[in-house]
Amino acid sequence: MNEIERRRRRLLRQARELYEEKSVIPIVHPRYRAAYRSVYGTDNDFEETSQSTFGIRVFICMMLFAVFVMTDYKGTAIGSFDSQKITEQITMQSDALNFIKHIWK
Repeated sequence: MNEIERRRRRLLRQARELYEEKSVIPIVHPRYRAAYRSVYGTDNDFEETSQSTFGIRVFICMMLFAVFVMTDYKGTAIGSFDSQKITEQITMQSDALNFIKHIWK
């Protein structure tokens, strides 16, 4: 094997490493997912599963709203807060909102 053949094999190996197909399915739009699965298969190892906290956040918000409604209905206070103070804090405009309004004018 002469130097030219060694160089050719080395370049071929480098090209194969460079263009080697990875075993990861590319990120695609959901509309085209079926077409990509027909090409790449349906191996679940490729898909990442992410845990969503949306349900937990909605549940917490609903519980807080239920507590607010109960304090308003019964006229009780939780700690130093009652429904009137909570309503005032929600309706009070923040400094950032006033700043944005000032800039907009």
